[in-house]
Amino acid sequence: VQGIMIGTIFWQEENPGMKIPMLFLLVSLISMGNMFIVDVALERRAVFYKHRSANFYPTIVYVVAELLADLPLQILEAVVVGCFSYFFTGFQSHVFYNFFFLLLLCSMAFSNTFKAVTAHTGSPAAAQGAAIGFAALSFCFSGFLVTKEQIPDYFIWIYWSLPFSWTMRALAQNEFRTDGPDGDYAYLVGPPNNEVRLGDALMKASGIDMTEGWIAGAYIYLIGLITCSLTAYTLGLHYRRLNEQQPVVKEDKEPHFETWSPMTERRARMPSLDTMNAARKIAAAVDHSAAESVAEARATAAFQILQNLSVHPPAVTIA
Repeated sequence: VQGIMIGTIFWQEENPGMKIPMLFLLVSLISMGNMFIVDVALERRAVFYKHRSANFYPTIVYVVAELLADLPLQILEAVVVGCFSYFFTGFQSHVFYNFFFLLLLCSMAFSNTFKAVTAHTGSPAAAQGAAIGFAALSFCFSGFLVTKEQIPDYFIWIYWSLPFSWTMRALAQNEFRTDGPDGDYAYLVGPPNNEVRLGDALMKASGIDMTEGWIAGAYIYLIGLITCSLTAYTLGLHYRRLNEQQPVVKEDKEPHFETWSPMTERRARMPSLDTMNAARKIAAAVDHSAAESVAEARATAAFQILQNLSVHPPAVTIA
């Protein structure tokens, strides 16, 4: 929807000077469109803490897996938004690949920076405030609202530190360093003996550096920023552990009374396991003593019978 809106607003723009404001609006929407990742990263963080405490996986594995899981959506965003806005506006088709990769890297740079912010902030309000502050600072020091020449020297480091200005400069050079439609950008304009290309004059009027090499520099800077953001995100998840909830075992100190039921009454009448074991031992001891008594009685009776027996014949009398 955003790509269609931008493309229809600047539909086949004949004034080449209006293409630079279009680039500013496009990069602004790309950066603000990744603001949703703050809430998503905060929800994922609580789940990660539980998994990490259980030693499911190392932190770096989780960060890389999350990066790969988010990559298809970011590629789709860059393709859809880039195609509608680029070709509707009338940019040069033969340099679209640079436009696409720069948009993709810009989207990844902002999203991973926002995730790094969430790893080092304790509350959703603080994370949202820091992310919005970073985006607002990027807008102000993009080189479009306030050109590079107008930024004070003690603030110029902010201009070189934020991804917005690098992306804007690279996208503008990607378009205006070409010859343009029908060679319009290659026309020489200006006073005699001081003529410049129309494309260079448009960039100079917007405060964009005309020297070559900034497209390659933007690639290097954005990839480096993504790497640094992922490193900060990994360290924050591994060491900070903000608002981590540990499992708590709650003991019931109050006595527990069961309600009466036939089952509870039956269970109350049943003897305990210790009582049953003691009864078994007593029964076994009684059986053993009884068996010994019977054996002893039998032996005594047999001995008496043997005593009554005599080897002498009975005495015989005449009577």
